[in-house]
Amino acid sequence: MFRFAVTSLFALFTFSAIADEGALWEQVNRGSLKTINITQASLNSNANLFRLNDSVLTDILSQEVVKLRLPMPNAQLIDVVLTPILVMEESLAAKYPQILTYKAEQIGFPEHYGRIDYTENGFHGVINYKGQTVYIDPVKSQTSNLYKTYFASQKTGKQGSIERSVLKKKYNEASVSAKNAKTIQKKSLSSVSKQYRIAFSTTGEYSQYHGGTTLSVLSELVTLVNRLNKVFEVELGVTLQLVAESEKVIFLDASTDPFENTDNDIFVNGDVLNNFIGQNDYDIGHVLTTGFGGLAVVAAVCDNNPYEEFNYNDEVIASYTPIKAMGVTGSQNPTNDSFYIDFVAHEIGHQLGADHSFNGQSGICATSRTFYDAFEPGSGSTIMSYAGLCGEENLQNQVDDYFHINSILEMRDYLINDRQGIGQSCGTTTITSNNSPSIEVLTDYHIPANTPFKLDAVASDIDLDSLSYTWEQYDLGPSSYDQESMQDDGLKPIFRSIKSTTESSRTFPKFDSLLSGNLIVGENYATTDRELNFQVTVRDGNGGVAHEGVTLTVHKNDELGFQITYPTSEDYWGEQDTSLVQWNLANSHATPISCDSVSIEFSADNGKTFTQIAANIENSGQAQVTTPKVNTVQARLKINCENNVFFAVSKQAFQVFNSDQPNTKPTILGLQDVSQTKAMQIEDTDFMLTVEDLAINDIDSRFPDAFELFILPGENYTANNGMVTIAENYNGILSLNLQVNDGELDSDIFTLYVDVMAVNDAPVAYNDSVVVNYNSQASIDVLNNDIDIDNDQLVLIDITYSGSAEIEISNNAVLYTPASNFVGVDQFTYVLRDPSGAITRAKVTVEVIKNSSGSGSGGALTWLLYIMFTLMFRAGISKQGLPK
Repeated sequence: MFRFAVTSLFALFTFSAIADEGALWEQVNRGSLKTINITQASLNSNANLFRLNDSVLTDILSQEVVKLRLPMPNAQLIDVVLTPILVMEESLAAKYPQILTYKAEQIGFPEHYGRIDYTENGFHGVINYKGQTVYIDPVKSQTSNLYKTYFASQKTGKQGSIERSVLKKKYNEASVSAKNAKTIQKKSLSSVSKQYRIAFSTTGEYSQYHGGTTLSVLSELVTLVNRLNKVFEVELGVTLQLVAESEKVIFLDASTDPFENTDNDIFVNGDVLNNFIGQNDYDIGHVLTTGFGGLAVVAAVCDNNPYEEFNYNDEVIASYTPIKAMGVTGSQNPTNDSFYIDFVAHEIGHQLGADHSFNGQSGICATSRTFYDAFEPGSGSTIMSYAGLCGEENLQNQVDDYFHINSILEMRDYLINDRQGIGQSCGTTTITSNNSPSIEVLTDYHIPANTPFKLDAVASDIDLDSLSYTWEQYDLGPSSYDQESMQDDGLKPIFRSIKSTTESSRTFPKFDSLLSGNLIVGENYATTDRELNFQVTVRDGNGGVAHEGVTLTVHKNDELGFQITYPTSEDYWGEQDTSLVQWNLANSHATPISCDSVSIEFSADNGKTFTQIAANIENSGQAQVTTPKVNTVQARLKINCENNVFFAVSKQAFQVFNSDQPNTKPTILGLQDVSQTKAMQIEDTDFMLTVEDLAINDIDSRFPDAFELFILPGENYTANNGMVTIAENYNGILSLNLQVNDGELDSDIFTLYVDVMAVNDAPVAYNDSVVVNYNSQASIDVLNNDIDIDNDQLVLIDITYSGSAEIEISNNAVLYTPASNFVGVDQFTYVLRDPSGAITRAKVTVEVIKNSSGSGSGGALTWLLYIMFTLMFRAGISKQGLPK
């Protein structure tokens, strides 16, 4: 079966169901919005939009037990229960009771947890959902109560902030030589269980971005800390709390604040915090700006030392500000998780003791790699990585909201075991009854090179917490500088970190990549004689973490590796009882790999599911297996070593026709992943749709050769040879009726929903002729015969005039007073604008006469022109037919 990612198409389909399920959220179609009115940075391409009913939410939040529904990116609503929490110190929280913060957990699914806040700036939510992180954020627009819900993978990438470097204390640098990836010990890690008072200073520019009031900025800081805590509590058992005197360091005026709005603010922040808050009244300090950058001291929390020499870009810099306050983050768009996680959490990660985790040296990564922590290939993807900043070595454009196991160990080492005694010298110990998970000992293996493998772990938790698993390579080696140099050299990391899931196993490389033949950036086959070291990290969601290591010794016996050689895509299993399977051994039967037997599995749906068809087969390189009784063009085989972790899978599908079953009818599932953009179009455009764009389930017909696409008639569109023409001026949800034929049978009709976004049409202004009595004043309604296709309210904004009359704009009309005793013809030009900012101009000719039938109170449009225009408009003039 061809893969289909359910996206906004499903959301559109379920609109009416959601609208009926509750009054709290109402889904909004993009097509009904003027996108020009919405800041593009506020919209994510595949986000779903909802309108929030604030009065209903306020009523829900007033209940003793708070349960509400949250909209997901797939447009489903999930039920969560909220538990109130403190993000501010108690005295500050008491002063702002309207700022509400909660933990959230989906009812019946404890692994789906997150944070909610409701503040001056609206509703914000983040929740782990089905292995992904989901955000719910306000949309910055002229439309109130509009929200977007989207996956972390859909969030906008880097917004221009670039970390200059990090500042390192001398004793930290002296200790790094002790690091050794291969000597890491298995541990069941209890949480740090500390609460730290954090003081965020804000520059005037940052504060103005967030509304320019103490309440609006404090609300933004609450959202920021709430989301940071979702990460730090799970990874470390660390909670951050805004200090009671936070208001004193929210600076609203850029002209009077003590900062430059640059990274240099890091060197004065300690003095600012000490003066306004007091050195003993915070544990960690940080500045937020709208400048480009980020800078922090590694291992800074709790450190009151007012003087230190730092190594910064091979230059010694002396600082006289308390080290614990030395952190700064800035961005031109300092909001939401592209800022909170990708940048602020990164810099605070430094302050808690973590260094950079990426191994690439292209792009911005060129000068910021930390050789003793470079466990992630390329740009990396975890919080201490440079995801999105390393050119062609980027694994992805945004950071995932968790830390690499090495970063966790670094932070724990400083916060618990700092040899100087500083890291553990502050913070309030929190009482917890949580027990960390434990992992059974893993077995080391020998495997052939150029061969995929699957690692698994068995973990338990006496608290019965829902556990998540992350598998990460734990090797250091030479840096890389492009994708080619990211390949195996015998030492460097070749497998990226992937966000944790409830699945205890991971396949290397990703199984989908094996089927497609295209490895993702950050995964490469081991092609040399080497060791591959891995750590599995198990999290219980409450600060408890366990990790365990395993070593695979790789042997390069040939260039092919353990690989299926027959059947291939050109081969065919017909009506026969048994069929031949052959594979390349890669010396896997011999010592030290010693794979004695294999099992063989069969898939009829292109690798989506497998069924075992043979077991305990000698690992000799060939076997006869019973031919499955199926008809399929999507057959795949998988051969597993029965006493090891490696396997082989068919690189291409082959055909099996060994059944008398009739031909199956094709089914359209939706759009292919690569064609999802076709579900979103712009008003007044055409687009091409082909059978290759569709995900189709039909296991006994070859895709796409056997299929023909039919675009059936429907409303608001026409189609010709696959070209879809959207009806003029139509916007909203377009329903395309599709059908495919596999050469014998037609599919059922499938409705493809296309979101047609409105574009603003400029208004059209017409020249006017007006008769005015001399020595009188006239109010001229120049907009009376001007039109706007979008039915927007037009506004008169300017007049160009060089004559002797007095002219002004009054009540969206022109107030015209001719010069005393003037008789003759006068002329002026007016400018009008629609709400989206589109403007147009027209001329008004004024004839001033002595004997007008009009009174001195006003003028009139020439009736002939007005009647002609009215008749033309009622006859249905098209937009293209209007005068330019």
